[in-house]
Amino acid sequence: MLGIFSNKGQEHLRKSSEAEKAVEREYGITLLQFQESRTSRIDGVMVNAEGQVVGIYETKSRTGNLEYNGQDPVFRFRDKDYDSMLITADKINTMKKMSTYLQVSSYLICNYTNNIIGVFQVTNNSGSIALQNIQLKKIRTRANVNGGTAHRENYFIPLHNGTFFEKDS
Repeated sequence: MLGIFSNKGQEHLRKSSEAEKAVEREYGITLLQFQESRTSRIDGVMVNAEGQVVGIYETKSRTGNLEYNGQDPVFRFRDKDYDSMLITADKINTMKKMSTYLQVSSYLICNYTNNIIGVFQVTNNSGSIALQNIQLKKIRTRANVNGGTAHRENYFIPLHNGTFFEKDS
């Protein structure tokens, strides 16, 4: 069963939808989401006021708060601070390919528990990685939103790559 059909998966979809609406308001663009009932390689496309596709995106929810240690953003999870976020290498590699094929930039939208939204430009419009100082490591992580264990390659994206804003309640 796909994780999106579970209760936790449905909660993630609700939070992702709220984050997408916040990004639309913040940047004055429209996010067209692909159907969740099928397994899309990305979550959707970004469209400008003229109706042109200007980007592709993936949305992730993170259980934990985005806070600041001075000027530096930190992710606070289980009483520990992290200066990077984890995302599967497959997602980043897919965004690179799609960006190259479509000649548009790709973005990662992250929704944090404390109503902060992070936007990370993953690639430029030629498909080249736009993130600085990312690291690739093979580690054990949760298999999906419902738990389980997976051993896979993940990128660690330093949070300083993101732009953050507060979601309107």
